[in-house]
Parts: sequence; structure tokens; C-alpha cells
Amino acid sequence: MAGRHDRNMSTRPGEQGIALAAAVFALVVIGALVAAVFHLALLEQRVGYSTIGFRQAFSAAEEGAYGRVASWDAGTYNELDDGDTLSFQSPSDRVGGWYRGSIRRLNRELFLVRSEGFSPDSTARSHIGLLVRLQALGLPIQGALEVHGSLVISGTASVDGSDHSPNGWACPSPGPPVTGVVVRDSQGIDPSSCGGLLCVSGSPAVRVDSALAAPPLSLGSLDLGSLLQTATHVLSGGARLIQPSTLDGVCNLADPNNWGDPLAPDGACGAHFPIIVNQGDLSLVGGRGQGILLVDGDLEITGGLRFFGVIVVLGQLRTRGSGGYVTGAVIAEHVALQQGSVLGITAIQYSRCTVWGATRAWGLASPLRQRSWANLR
Repeated sequence: MAGRHDRNMSTRPGEQGIALAAAVFALVVIGALVAAVFHLALLEQRVGYSTIGFRQAFSAAEEGAYGRVASWDAGTYNELDDGDTLSFQSPSDRVGGWYRGSIRRLNRELFLVRSEGFSPDSTARSHIGLLVRLQALGLPIQGALEVHGSLVISGTASVDGSDHSPNGWACPSPGPPVTGVVVRDSQGIDPSSCGGLLCVSGSPAVRVDSALAAPPLSLGSLDLGSLLQTATHVLSGGARLIQPSTLDGVCNLADPNNWGDPLAPDGACGAHFPIIVNQGDLSLVGGRGQGILLVDGDLEITGGLRFFGVIVVLGQLRTRGSGGYVTGAVIAEHVALQQGSVLGITAIQYSRCTVWGATRAWGLASPLRQRSWANLR
């Protein structure tokens, strides 16, 4: 019995081979599962690192584009000609990636900001584009001529509130007429002025606005203090003949008497719209220019001056002798206009196009309201 029991309990031939194969198969399966888990974990880790790198690159690209718009350098970018491009890059101490890009001027209003961002190890990249439009400076233009104090117009001088477009300028169709003269107090108008202000036209020709600041006029009352920070030139008065100038065929922006060239908009200085701040009394004895002129004192115009843009005079504006033309808008504390008949009858004529050109040249940029952003490949 014992021998039979031992024979029944013993392993049959071949059973040991099956057990070994099963054990090896189990080890292979377990090893495959472990390898698969390890591989999936490695892939997930790599995806995580890639996601982090992409986010860092995208964040850098966004910072490059929107940061450039937020710190818009009007004196540099607004002077670009159509089609010109300037490059930029991130500061060397930026943490979390880096970027590089360019600003390209598409036309007089639109710019394309391209920014390419990279992760810190430069293995991830993101490329975005941003369309921005220039926003004009918010100068308080209410008519062709705004007078806060006294007004006298004599001789053949006149004020015209119709919308004029200068020859050669890329202007939209003229808009409706604006007010010819806006005054704070009708008592400040000299009753002998050109036959009861028959020399003034507009819609209406004359409007009284008691909300205008009372003399003395100041930067604070006009909210124009920012012009001092963005001024192209700060002058100290005296007599000046303004005219465009070039240096080696390029507009000489350093010349304080170069205020652009309104008569040659496609010329070397056609896109130069400076902001001129004059401290003290100023006499302009002829020439031509464009932009924004702020005079902290009296301004005298003679010599047939031709100016296109906005003039703000915190003292008295006077024209005498051969006088001059201002195409755009004028704000002054006191005004005394005289002009010789040999130069025609218009002294001040409103132009929406020149006001926009002068204020836009120093305006900041902002993204378009719709479809301004695109992910570039």
C-alpha cells in the first residue's frame, strides 16, 4: 500500500516541464506588464514635460507680442514706412523661456506684431501674430478754432469749418462741416470782426460753450501734459523759419526746424509728424510743417507759413503781414487774426485728415477688436 501511495503522489513525467513553462510565461507576462507600465509612465512624463515646455514657449510668445504693444514706442514704430520691419527680443535675464519677434507696418494704421516664444531649453516653440491699429491722441478738438478768451478777426482773414483734404494726402472722403469758431463767451468777440464774423463758416459758424476753461489757459485745463513727455523737440522761443531737411537722402529728425513736409507726403519727410513744445513766445516767419505745436506763450505767424495739424497756444495767437495758413485745428487763449489779400482769404481751415494724421503719428497701438490674434505655424 505504501508503495502504491508513493507512486500516486509522485510527479508524472512532463508535469515538471509544464510548470516551468507556466512560470516562465507568467514571468514574461509580468515583465511585459511592468515594461508597459514603465513605458506609459515615461510617455506621460514626456507629455508632461512637453506640455510644460509648450506652455512656457506660448507664455513667452504672448509676453513678447502684448508686452511690445503695451510699451509701444510711438517715436520709433510710428515713424516706420509702409512695409518696413523692426525686430525685438526678450531681455537676457527673463526667467521661464525667451522670445524674439518683429513689428511690420502694413499701412498708415495697421501693424503686424509677430512673436516667437521658446522654452528655457529651446525644445518647444510657439509662434503667434497680433494685428494692432494706431489710436490717435485724444486732443479735445471741437472746431476749426477754439478761443477761450478774446477774438478779433480783421482784414481778409477767415475761419472755415468745412473738412479740407490736402493735395496728395491719402485721406478719406471729406466729412460734414464742423463748428467754425467755438468761444467761451460771446462778449469776448470784437464786434468789428470781419463784419460780424461773416468771415467765419461752419456748422454752426459760431458756437458759445461756457464749459470751456476760463483764461488763463493751462496744460491742466486742456489735459495736454502728456505732450511734454512725448515731445520731439522742446524749444525756447524766438523767430524760426521751418522747412523740411534731409541728411544723406533721409529725413533729418534731429533738426529742430524740420517739422515734416506736408506738401510732399510721399517724400523723405512726408511721414514725419513731430510734437513741438515751445516754452515762451514764438514767431514763425514762414516755411511749412506738420504735426502738433504747443506754445506756452504767444505765437505770431507771418511770412505765408503753411502748417498742417494742431496748434495749441496758451497765450495769444496773432497773424500779421502776409500771415499764413493753418490746415487742421487751433486752440488758443486769445486770437487776433490779420492777413494780406495777396494770399487769399483763408487763415484757418479745418481738416479731419490732418488732425488725424498729426495725432495718430504719436498715438499708441491697440489690438483689433475682432480676429486680432492668430497662432502661426
